[in-house]
Amino acid sequence: MTIDSIRLKDALQMPLSYGLNESAIEDNPQWPRYIRITDFDDNNNLREDTFRSINPEKSNMYSLQKGDILLARSGATVGKAFCFNESIRACYAGYLIRARLNQKKVLPKYFLYVTKSIHYSEWKKRTNIQSTIQNISAEKYNQYEFPCPTINKQEKIIEYLDTKLSEIDHQISLLTSKRDAYLRLKKSIINHVVTRGLNPNVKMKDSGIEWIGEVPEHWEVKRMKELSAIGSGTTPKSGEDKYYENGIHPWLNTSDVQDCVINEAKFSITDKALNDYSVLKYYPIGTILIAMYGGGTIGNVALMNISATINQACCAIVSNEKLLLPKYLFCYLKCHKKKIISLGFGGTQVNLSQAIIAQLPVVLPPLPEQRAIATYLDDKCAKIDTIVSNLDKQISRYGDLKRSLIDEVITGKRAV
Repeated sequence: MTIDSIRLKDALQMPLSYGLNESAIEDNPQWPRYIRITDFDDNNNLREDTFRSINPEKSNMYSLQKGDILLARSGATVGKAFCFNESIRACYAGYLIRARLNQKKVLPKYFLYVTKSIHYSEWKKRTNIQSTIQNISAEKYNQYEFPCPTINKQEKIIEYLDTKLSEIDHQISLLTSKRDAYLRLKKSIINHVVTRGLNPNVKMKDSGIEWIGEVPEHWEVKRMKELSAIGSGTTPKSGEDKYYENGIHPWLNTSDVQDCVINEAKFSITDKALNDYSVLKYYPIGTILIAMYGGGTIGNVALMNISATINQACCAIVSNEKLLLPKYLFCYLKCHKKKIISLGFGGTQVNLSQAIIAQLPVVLPPLPEQRAIATYLDDKCAKIDTIVSNLDKQISRYGDLKRSLIDEVITGKRAV
C-alpha cells in the first residue's frame, strides 16, 4: 500500500521556532515550567525531579500548547522528541525546537510515533552535521519528509500502536524489575561481605565509624593514607596534536571510571605529553581510580588491569599490597560510594579531593580474608552479571521489536 508523504514544514500550523536562551536557575512553582532536553524521557514522561521555572515576562513568546512537539537540536540527544500534553503553563529552552502541527493534516501523537521509527533514525543519521557536536537545525527539520496517511488512518495507527506497545512495555517492565532485583542482590552481597566477612558466627565489635557500624572483632580500621599512595594526573592541552596524535601511552579519564575493571584505554597520549607535563606518570596494574567530580561520574570506582596515565579528575590509589589487596579495596569503595560522595564539597557540583580520599576509613581484614572475600565476590558477582547481561539482551530485543513495529506500521508494511 502506498502512503502519501509530507515535509514537516508543510504539516505545521506555524513555523518552527527555537527556544529561550535563559539559565535554568529558578524553581518557583508559581511560574511557568522551563522545559529542557533533560526534563523528558524516551517514554514521553516529564520528570518532576528536574523542575525549573522561568519568569512569566520572559516566557510569553515561548509558551507551549497541548500537542506541541519539542525536538532536540544538538548534542548526544539530537532528534529526541517530546509531545507536550500537560495542563500546566510551560515554555521551552534554547536547545529545543517547537513544532506546532496543523492537526487537520498530522496528529501530534502520530508524529511522536514517527520520531520513534527506524525511518526517522535513518534520516537523523543522514542529516546530522558532524562538527564539534551533532546538530539538526530548524531548516533541516523542515525538510524531513515522512509518511502521512489520512487523519482517520492516523487515529487507527495510534490506537493500534498504543495497544501493541503497551503489551511490549509490560514485558520490558517485568524484565527490568527482575534485572533491578538482581542488581540489588549483588549490592547487598557486596555490602554484607565487606563489612561482616564470610564467617556468620564471627564475634563483632563497634568499628567506631557511624556509617560502617559493627565489624568482625579481629578486623582493623585504618585511614586510606596509611595503606596506600595517592595521586592524580592531568590533561595535556586540548587541540594540540603533538600531545595526542599517534599517541602510544594509555591515558584514562572519568569516562573510563564506571565501577568496572579497565582492560583497555580509549585514549592515548604522546611522548611529548609525558615530557611536557611532569605530573603525568604511569600508574601500575592494580591501581584503583575514583572519579573526583562530574555530575554522572563522581564517586565511581575502577580497578586498572592495565598500566596507564590518568587525568586530573581521577584520584589514583596504589595500595600497599602487603596490607591491602586492590580487589578487596575495589569492592569496599563500591560498597560505600554514596557515603564517599557525601563527604565532598561544593554547591551545585560536588567535588571530592585527594585529601578527602586520603582520610577515608578502611575496614581491614587480614590479607587471607581479603583474598577469600575477593574470590567469593568474583564468583558470586560473575554469576549475577551473567544473568543481568542476559536480561539486558532480552530488554534490548524488545526495544528493537518496538522500533520495527512502529516502522512497519508507519511505512504501511504492516496493515492496521
